[in-house]
Amino acid sequence: MRSTLVMRTRNRKRFISKWLVAICVTMMICPATPTYSATQGTLGPNSIGSLVIRVTKPARARISNLSDLSLESWVSGDGNKTLTDDVCVYSTRPMGSYTITAVGNGQNAAFTLSGGVNGTLPYKVYWNSGGVGKLSNAGRQLDPAVAVSGMNNAATDSSTCTGAVPGDTARLIVEFSAQSLDAAKDGTYTGFLTLIVTPT
Repeated sequence: MRSTLVMRTRNRKRFISKWLVAICVTMMICPATPTYSATQGTLGPNSIGSLVIRVTKPARARISNLSDLSLESWVSGDGNKTLTDDVCVYSTRPMGSYTITAVGNGQNAAFTLSGGVNGTLPYKVYWNSGGVGKLSNAGRQLDPAVAVSGMNNAATDSSTCTGAVPGDTARLIVEFSAQSLDAAKDGTYTGFLTLIVTPT
């Protein structure tokens, strides 16, 4: 009789355990993962306390080491002209990944320079994200105000590109076509180009 009672009790405990597990899974009321917090020591020959140390670093990016670009003179027959600027791009993301957005100050963010009464001078923008020692003029063309993903090789250990492998990590390429330069009236054309780097 006693053995029968013990067996029934065990079976009941197993049933209750399975029932609780079922509720835990289906109703998602399982106990939360325990969180840790500071504990205080007690009075005694030795008193031991503990505390949690936590550091949170949000995703960040930086572009620096930019320089103004200038084409001092162009006359018919000089052909296309390319201006470049090697810059430092830093990203906290793995592989130094980021997006790049270029915004001109022309109408609708167009890549144009203004010559005042002489009109505008258009140009194209390219971006090379080859990394330190691997930059070239073979870049990816950018459209005005359109974020382009898939950029990598930004510095990840120094926001000033002076870490273990120092050096600029990207190249800006600005191209003026011979046709546009030939059609432009004589004068000085100026404009701003804004570059936006976002960690991804």
